[in-house]
Amino acid sequence: MRLEQLTFTRFLAAISIVVFHYGKNVFPFSHDAIDFLFRQANIGVSYFFILSGFVMIIAYNNKDKIEFWDYMKRRFARIYPVFFLAIIVLLIYFVIIGKPIDYKALILNITIVQSWIPGYALSFNGPGWSLSVEMFFYLSFPFLFNHFYKEYSYKKLIVPILIFFIGSQIALHFMRYSSFYNGFPSKSHDLIFYFPLMHLSEFLIGNLAGMFFLKGIKVRNYDLPIIILIVFVSVLLKMNIGINYHNGMLAFVFLL
Repeated sequence: MRLEQLTFTRFLAAISIVVFHYGKNVFPFSHDAIDFLFRQANIGVSYFFILSGFVMIIAYNNKDKIEFWDYMKRRFARIYPVFFLAIIVLLIYFVIIGKPIDYKALILNITIVQSWIPGYALSFNGPGWSLSVEMFFYLSFPFLFNHFYKEYSYKKLIVPILIFFIGSQIALHFMRYSSFYNGFPSKSHDLIFYFPLMHLSEFLIGNLAGMFFLKGIKVRNYDLPIIILIVFVSVLLKMNIGINYHNGMLAFVFLL
């Protein structure tokens, strides 16, 4: 099953992330009326993690079992070639401009494990941290699918997944506002915001939503609810109430 309607939402999330990194100080994104949206547009990464969990369920729902190696070859082929090409291009660029090469960072990036090592999540090819997290999701999914999703109904999975999600949010905010956190950049920042296990709840929530979706959603016009949600998210981003949305706090809004 392919859900073509999701394509435009991917575009919105992706372009928002690009603006967050490279355009939030440029007009019109820097205008006082809308700048608060783009200062926090990195939540688009959270949307992608949740969406990944959702579409994986949609893609594999009809299978009785996932064969790990065949599955991983397909997943690997989907993301790694372009990722590796980006590393090669960056490596050539660093050589040309005479920038010293951190070979440990290079190896961690090539093996897509940089997000597991605090202090290296944003090393060499910074945006690659999210693919390091995605690879963890890909490795986890066959186990989850074969031993849980095919064994239990989604109703039995709601409570444990929600408990894990809530626990993750509590852990994030506890660490974020404790003496443990040393700000950005620091190893504590990497552990809270880039470590793969800190994002697993987003993937699981996406899985759960996918199972719910497959049970049947009434088809009707959702334009008004979508507009309301857009306004709601805008208000949340405008208000500074000390809540961090980066690691899935907006999951239920994104799912709707």
